[in-house]
Amino acid sequence: MDEEELNNQEDRELLKGTLLKYEEMVKNNDRYFFDVDAILHLAEYFQNRGQSNRAFEVASYGLDLHPEAINILLKKAQLASAEGKNNLALQMLEKAESSHPYEAELWLVKAKIYDAIEEYKECISCLKTAIGINDSDGYLYSELAAAYQMVYDYDNAIKNYKIAFERMPQDELILAEFYTCLLSSDRVQDGLLFFQKMIDDDPYNADAWFYYASLLAEVNSYKEAIKAFDYCLVIDDMYDSAYIGKGDALANIDDHKEAIVNYKLSLECIDPDVNVYTSIAESYDQMD
Repeated sequence: MDEEELNNQEDRELLKGTLLKYEEMVKNNDRYFFDVDAILHLAEYFQNRGQSNRAFEVASYGLDLHPEAINILLKKAQLASAEGKNNLALQMLEKAESSHPYEAELWLVKAKIYDAIEEYKECISCLKTAIGINDSDGYLYSELAAAYQMVYDYDNAIKNYKIAFERMPQDELILAEFYTCLLSSDRVQDGLLFFQKMIDDDPYNADAWFYYASLLAEVNSYKEAIKAFDYCLVIDDMYDSAYIGKGDALANIDDHKEAIVNYKLSLECIDPDVNVYTSIAESYDQMD
């Protein structure tokens, strides 16, 4: 048994003991002491099993034991919001602001609640406050970018996705959303420069080659796009989207035979996809 498995087993045993202790307390209508971590683990245990009411009760009891524990308060607010009690959640967080004004996680939780109720201006304001407290957290920038994206402010979305990617270069979702913003704001040329620099810095970055190729296809540079997709596939021969993108580019220059080959190769990497089968059928139609 390796160290990680041992730790997981120890965590499970610890949670089991904590759960038995909590159930005994409830059964006896008594009050037992639990530390902050135990309360959080119990709340997450019930939440993960769809028992949100019990999770909320645990968090409430935890706050009685530890009234200054910001992590428990945040968990309680998240649970309230998950049940649609957003006003209650916001009230709890606003009360905590005076005693924990520099807790970035508080502002992040508050931002997520505003996002859930589509109050994006307030969401953006909260995320800016969180970043002012902790400007090294790439996740905060990605959340801010997503909020700007929701109000179609693509310039600010792109700006913050770039910062997020600098801090979290392994996060594929950031690049995907960044690419979407480039297309939505008609900034393909800016995107080509960005991904070209990524390639210059790291020639073996398959994602950079994929998005560079995809943008080339957007400006109808299909032959150049095909070459870029090929570089992507040399680096990662299981990159299904690159096969599909290459297939689309080939179809656009009427090389439907090779397009079909690439569409079929994509199906070896992913589960059956109706869109890919549709593209294959359309290419066969063009060959008739």
